[in-house]
Amino acid sequence: MQTFLDASGRTWSIHIDVATIRRVRSLAAIDLMQVLGGDLLERLAADPVLLVDVLAAICQPQMDAQRVNAESFASGMLGDAIDHAATALLKGIADFSPSPTRVLLLQLIDAGRAKQAQAQEILLRQVQAMATVTPPPSGASLPSLPESPDSTPRP
Repeated sequence: MQTFLDASGRTWSIHIDVATIRRVRSLAAIDLMQVLGGDLLERLAADPVLLVDVLAAICQPQMDAQRVNAESFASGMLGDAIDHAATALLKGIADFSPSPTRVLLLQLIDAGRAKQAQAQEILLRQVQAMATVTPPPSGASLPSLPESPDSTPRP
């Protein structure tokens, strides 16, 4: 079972079984089994509202027990909580899956994390490079551009 902490300090458990998959299909109109065969990963990564809808469907029994409504649940999903919840969801699906698929999903999660870290490193280097560009000292003249042929007198 996977867990994550929302921004309101509440702990939620992700446990995927057939009943959970059925509940997500019913409440969020999403088939969690399409995580490998379709575009579900891309859709969840691109749409935090869809991700939170799926998480709310998974966590519905816990929400009922804690008397947390969908709006309150969604209000706790921001910042790092979204990232941690997404990871818990993917690992929960991997835990549910048979061994060959589980291994593939866990490798996919690791590869995605590595790619994300690589992209962040590239972006950080670009930001640092922008910060190191120094303007010319005050009073220095900028190089002059060559005159256009039209502005040069003809002999």
